[in-house]
Amino acid sequence: MTKRPAFQFYPSDFLVGTAILTPEETGIYIRLLCYQWTNGGLPNHVSILARLAACEDESSVDAVMKLKFEEGEDGKLYNNRLEEVRQEQEQYREKQRENAKKRWVDNATAMPPHDSGIEVASKRHMPNACSSSSSSSSKEETMVEFPTNLKTPEFEKAWKEYLEYRKNGRMKSLLPTSQVAQLKKMSEWGHDAAIKAINESISQGWQGIFEPKATFNGKQQKPRAASCL
Repeated sequence: MTKRPAFQFYPSDFLVGTAILTPEETGIYIRLLCYQWTNGGLPNHVSILARLAACEDESSVDAVMKLKFEEGEDGKLYNNRLEEVRQEQEQYREKQRENAKKRWVDNATAMPPHDSGIEVASKRHMPNACSSSSSSSSKEETMVEFPTNLKTPEFEKAWKEYLEYRKNGRMKSLLPTSQVAQLKKMSEWGHDAAIKAINESISQGWQGIFEPKATFNGKQQKPRAASCL
């Protein structure tokens, strides 16, 4: 049994229980309770108890022993009420452990909350969905539907290569929400520009995907990132 550093003290109960004791006997009683809580029992020997209670009057110790303690099956002395408090503590802690374990199991098996902004599907229902080639537990493997203008084998191949590139580069995994935002932005660039942007990011070793450079009056414009990834 794990030793507990403290026990609950009920002032009203203690005052009633020590009403017939002298001040010296009350001091003996509380010290012996502390020793019992710490060691699990008291030696059934008045002279030893007198030393533990720091009392030279063994008759006072003997009076407290007879009033407040009983001999257990192991031959040691116990205050029954204190052992009840110990048992109540153990039962409470065991209940807390069971509740914590139940919450952990419930959280581990709970379905993720529905997000109306993300369309997630399985391969069976979404033939045009994309995924990385890593294990099914990866966040980047979650099936996210492509925008209509990106639903082509060419783009799907480029997107898979990008996810694999991120995985091999040990970059931060893309959550479904990030993938949806990325794909939506690239759909605005157009099909061919989106593929070009993916290939450029991989070749340059970039983490994010940037809009291909456009020209204006013969000058190249600074690329815009699809998102901060």
